[in-house]
This record gives sequence, structure tokens and C-alpha cells, in this order.
Amino acid sequence: MVHNRRKIQTDPVWWFFLIWLPDFFKKTRDIDIKNSWVQLVTIYAIITVLSNFGGWLPGHLMSRGWSVTRARKTSMFIFALCVVPIIFVTSVGNWMAVFLIGLAGSAHQAWSASLYSTASDMFPKRAVASLIGLGSTAGSIAGMIFPIVTGILLDKFQAGGYTILFYICGFAYLVGFGLNHLCAPKFERFPAPELTD
Repeated sequence: MVHNRRKIQTDPVWWFFLIWLPDFFKKTRDIDIKNSWVQLVTIYAIITVLSNFGGWLPGHLMSRGWSVTRARKTSMFIFALCVVPIIFVTSVGNWMAVFLIGLAGSAHQAWSASLYSTASDMFPKRAVASLIGLGSTAGSIAGMIFPIVTGILLDKFQAGGYTILFYICGFAYLVGFGLNHLCAPKFERFPAPELTD
């Protein structure tokens, strides 16, 4: 359940980036999709390179003697903080916006990598695939709903709606981190139930 809640809160941010970035550049910077390809390619190049840090950091901290809980939570808190600067994306220049979106996208992927790992930290091997599947389904459903919310906000507030949307995205991970900490203070393995005939 903890895994599912965090996917519901954060997967829509990724889908927002995938679906709405061309419209963002068009409506707020008058750069149409034909001319924004350089910015979009740069964003996904940044994400591809920096997101690898997400898989490395928790493992590095554990190799230095940190507990699984401390290493994962510290890493996830850092990744959540890296998304926050995206709240400034509507008030900076084009290339700073590219960097902030790339940083937030990288932090999302790093967050997701850690999030998937928490399932194997806490549950028996035979349950991990089912939990990941349920969490991914929950995140995908939320990812289908958020573009509708995005469209409603943009219809009502026009380009100003992006400011609201980037604030939602910027704080989604910190809220998710807080809820995660309340629901799972420690990433301890649940005992596997005994199988009976």
C-alpha cells in the first residue's frame, strides 16, 4: 500500500513531462514543437545521464555501513528536494528551464528506482512482482487522470496554469516522502507467511 500511494503521487509528474512539455514551450515561450526539439532532446539527455545517480547513491551509502532504511530514505529525500526547484521554471530563461526540468526528471527516475527497490527490501521475493505491478497500475491510472486535470487548469488559467502545475509537481515528492515515512518508518522485511497444504 505504501508503494502504491507513492506511485499515485509521483508517476503523474513523469507523465506530465512526457505529454505537456511541447505545449509548455509553445504557450509560455512561443517555441513550437518543430523548433523545441533541441530543448526536448537536451532534457531527456540530462535525465538519461543524471538518473543513473539514483541507482548508485543508495548502494554507495549501504556499502559505507548505512542501514537500508537510512540509505534509501536519505537518497529519496535528496531526490525529492531535487524536484522542488521546478517551481521556478516559468520565471527563468529557456535553457535554465531546460536544466530545471531535466533535473526534476532525473530526480523522478532516481526516486522511482529507489521506490521499486523498497518492495524487495520489505517483502518476500514471491510478492515483489505483484507489488510492483499493483504500484505501476496505480501510478498509470493516476497518470491518465492528471492530464485531464492539467487540461482543466490550462483552460481556466491559460499559460498561468503551468505555474500551478509546476508547484504541484515540485512538492509531490516531498509529500510522498512524508507519507512514506509515516506509513513505513523502517524498511524492514515483513515475515513471509507460512504456506500450508
